Amino acid sequence: MRGARILYILAAGGLVACGSGSGSDRGGTGGNGALVGPDGGVTTSGNGGGVGPVGTASPWSDLPQAEIALIGGSTSSSGGTAQPGGSAHLTSTGGISLDPSVSQPQAPATPSAPSDAMSLSGSALDADVSAPGAVVVSGMVQSGGSDAIRKITASGDVVISGTLRGADLGGSRQGFDIEAPGHSVWVSGTIDTSGGASGQSGGALTIVADQVVVAGKLLSAGSGGGSPGAAGSVSIKTTSAAYLSGTIDASGGDGSGAAAVTGARGGDLTISSGGDVLVGGMVRNRGGAAVATGSGATGGDAGNVTIDCTGTLTWPAALDGRGGPASAKNGGGGTVAGGAAAKLTIGQQTPPKAIGVLVPLSVSGGAGSAVGGDGGSVELDASGSDLIIAASVDASGGDSGGTPGKGGAILLFPGSTADANMDVSAKLTANGGSAPMGSAGAVNGGAGGMIKLVQQSLNGNTTTEASAVVQANGGNAAGTGTAGDAGSIYLFTSGGDGTVHGQLQARGGDAPDQGGIGGGGGLIYVFTGNGHNFMSGILLIAPDGVIDSSGGDGTTGGSGRNNGGGGVNLFPSNQNDEYDVEQIAVLINSDGVHGGDRGYIDNQGKVITSGGKSNGNGGDVVYHGRQQDGNETPLPGDVENMGDGTGMSGDFAGE
Repeated sequence: MRGARILYILAAGGLVACGSGSGSDRGGTGGNGALVGPDGGVTTSGNGGGVGPVGTASPWSDLPQAEIALIGGSTSSSGGTAQPGGSAHLTSTGGISLDPSVSQPQAPATPSAPSDAMSLSGSALDADVSAPGAVVVSGMVQSGGSDAIRKITASGDVVISGTLRGADLGGSRQGFDIEAPGHSVWVSGTIDTSGGASGQSGGALTIVADQVVVAGKLLSAGSGGGSPGAAGSVSIKTTSAAYLSGTIDASGGDGSGAAAVTGARGGDLTISSGGDVLVGGMVRNRGGAAVATGSGATGGDAGNVTIDCTGTLTWPAALDGRGGPASAKNGGGGTVAGGAAAKLTIGQQTPPKAIGVLVPLSVSGGAGSAVGGDGGSVELDASGSDLIIAASVDASGGDSGGTPGKGGAILLFPGSTADANMDVSAKLTANGGSAPMGSAGAVNGGAGGMIKLVQQSLNGNTTTEASAVVQANGGNAAGTGTAGDAGSIYLFTSGGDGTVHGQLQARGGDAPDQGGIGGGGGLIYVFTGNGHNFMSGILLIAPDGVIDSSGGDGTTGGSGRNNGGGGVNLFPSNQNDEYDVEQIAVLINSDGVHGGDRGYIDNQGKVITSGGKSNGNGGDVVYHGRQQDGNETPLPGDVENMGDGTGMSGDFAGE
């Protein structure tokens, strides 16, 4: 059975939904799974000290792997609406690599505290502190006073090997502002401004220094309860470097109660550095979960992450920026909605000179009982050098037994100011969400999203490797529903070569149940002459390259894109804009200025845009360019665009 599915396991107190839906090559990939059962039963693992109703554990499960997870909040209760995936926008003045093999810098070891350092104690922290030299915190030190923020200013290093705990201010915890201008702040212990009592908010935490090294913990999470507390924000500002290899927890508190339960918001993380930044430990800023024993539950929104630096940013660890899941025993008696996912913004004000991310990136929509969340967006702008994708990126819509989410957008732009290359060897996914098996009635699949691999540099090459799988497939349907139409995939160079190994897929979703209708195939457009300057690149579909925009299977098969009759629509006259080509399933183009470009087309692989079973129509295929010997009529190579059964075949045009 193809398509994303949710596994439900009967547990004490209710159903537990484990993990995210795993999309097949044809169906959509789901979001972060429905983590909470319809009667309040939940999985294990904590969140800011919050707990579910009496007799249940925390509604959270840990991430299955180290990844950047900006996933929309899920729901499992009747009528529940999941949320869209978040967004990740990374900008660098140099290159960007999503690659597990990127080398990691080593954080400097925490030094011993100077012998003349001021040692802080609880009594010393009833007021702000200004030290003439270094400051040390060892053992347990709790601040006092009624100020919202307790400030510590040092004219030397600040070394925290013990625990620095914010004062109890009633509804919130006291925050800290720790400043050591021209010096370093070392945290091998814990700075804790997290909520303590039920429903207490976390305090804000600010660290300002020349260098910040965190091997321990920064905690500002809100506490759970009937009225859970929001997390405090975390801000780190350095004039040289920041090494964060410990834990940062700014989770919103989990909400629990009888009805109208709302999870609390996660805290924002802001890092501004005049040098390198290493995010080498767990960062958790997810929204609080909401678990109601009655009706009405709304998950908390995740906090956002913003990073600016002048050096190199390296990220080998997990970021849990999921929106809070929501569950209510009486799901139909009130609103049940997940929380919003986090936004990750890197380099908006000050772009790093290079970015290295060693873990997968997901902005998938949450799984929802009534409505699945749409996929979010990823944009990577490597303005000065290469863009390397060797770790997966997922912007798929969430699964749902009612309305699955649409696929999102993955936009990759290397080298606007240099002859930069783009190399993709991992899986890029913007599939539509699917209807799980056993869904009642007719459930349509979600539409596929959009993936753009678009060179900005004049002569940069783009290659998809044999291991690459680039998917914008439609999601699967259930019952007599219609599977999702596929989305679009664009691979453009300005004048460099474009080489396709591996798979480019924009396939319609399947409808496996009796009476179901397969989804329509999408558009795959490969173009090596986007500079429109007579200097187009070579367009090679290698022997191991497959381009597939077929219709999906069903009792009535889906069709590849075509003009509904003989021949093919003219190109480029029948084109809405640079990307939108109507009624063409696959467009292979190496000719930005017709008849004059140097590039040529060579299909040694396979182009497929077949009609789905049963009786789907094949799609139209157009080549625009020339052969290597200069002949202005390019050869098709292996093109499969047949209809199935009584479906008509598509047409081919080489011009």
